[in-house]
Amino acid sequence: MSYRNPKVYAPDPTAFAKSFMGSFQSTMQGFEAEREKKRQQQEKDDLIEAELIKYQNIGDLEGVSEGVNTALQDSINNLVDSKAFVNMSAVDRQRVLNDIQNIKAGSASFVDLINISPDELSERSKAAHPELHAVLSQIKLDPSKVKITGGTDGADVLFTYTDEKGNTNSTSLRDMRKYKNTYVTATDDIKFLNTNIDNDVDGLQKLINADAKNNKASKNELIKQFFGKDAEGNYNNKLSKDEIATIFYEEIGSNNPIRQQIGFELYPKGAPPELIQAQEDAVHDYYRQSVEKKLRQTPLTDPNANIKDTRTAAQKNAADLKIQADQVKEFMQGIVLETGETMSSDRMYDDTGVSGGKTIKRKRPLNSILGDFTKALNPKGYRIVQREGGGYDLEQLERITAAGVKLNKDLTDITSDVRELMNNNSSNLISTILTKVYKQLPIYNN
Repeated sequence: MSYRNPKVYAPDPTAFAKSFMGSFQSTMQGFEAEREKKRQQQEKDDLIEAELIKYQNIGDLEGVSEGVNTALQDSINNLVDSKAFVNMSAVDRQRVLNDIQNIKAGSASFVDLINISPDELSERSKAAHPELHAVLSQIKLDPSKVKITGGTDGADVLFTYTDEKGNTNSTSLRDMRKYKNTYVTATDDIKFLNTNIDNDVDGLQKLINADAKNNKASKNELIKQFFGKDAEGNYNNKLSKDEIATIFYEEIGSNNPIRQQIGFELYPKGAPPELIQAQEDAVHDYYRQSVEKKLRQTPLTDPNANIKDTRTAAQKNAADLKIQADQVKEFMQGIVLETGETMSSDRMYDDTGVSGGKTIKRKRPLNSILGDFTKALNPKGYRIVQREGGGYDLEQLERITAAGVKLNKDLTDITSDVRELMNNNSSNLISTILTKVYKQLPIYNN
């Protein structure tokens, strides 16, 4: 029997360990990779949240109490959930950041608005934005009564205040940017109005100058056209609502007699048409006078300019003086003593409110009238002065002749002429001024 040597296969005792370790290492590498992925994602999420926090921060608002500042910051923080922000698409996140940026811009405007002194705020602004004014005023008085919350309709911050009568006033932080140029001081309003007046003056003066080159005196005609009414009764010069309100509240003084006819509130609810018309008439009268007093009639082109002038020096001086006197006379005749209009009996009221049917007399203050006449006197070294004991003088200021002789002041009594001004007659004063100052009275006797 042959001998056989069988092979015996014994299991490797380390095989399981080797297999386990290989599988474990593979699994651990997967865990590590996943953990690294999550760590990187968390870093990315943290950066995104940090960007949101940076955009939300409004800082310490200057001139605003700590309580109001904190309430605003909390409201902005609560507008967007940071976790939800992280999971948004890049486009949606940018849209949210843009919204927050707009709200922050509103907070900057809010600081400007709330720091306007109540004494300086224009009455037009208060009337145009009553809810905003109520909220800002209450924040200054007692901010605890003003609720500051996140907007319920879109990204915004709301201010809400309910007064003692139960009236709720509400405005939003984003709207503050809209109010920035309309909720302003009286100085800002008047500056805006004067800019518009100057623009109209410039435009009309250019037309007057152009017509003068064609030997046409058009000042009075252009004023009549510009400030007249069309067939429907509308004023040709269209004033904006802001201009009308500024003139009504800031320029027509509370002690002006016209207040008896037009009241202290512009376009009050339920007002009769005659009151509205009286208000608009007063406003447009003021605007017309403001423009008119700045306009001048440009000297007309002399058709004989190329013809040799053979006049003597005395004749030339007399002719120049006559031109000056003509211009001064036209200016003085245009000085407004009083304004008014004739209304039907159903539109007119006297001081007691009773229908009258007479012309409303809007008398200008005497000092204002004399101030206009002084403009014609200053270039010639004259002025109108009131005597301590009563009465008025036309005074030529102290002067020195060409020979060096010092002349005393020259006074001319014009008390009776001034008295006639109060009777709406300026002709006597004009004649006296032309005679004394321009020595041209015979010219006007024809």
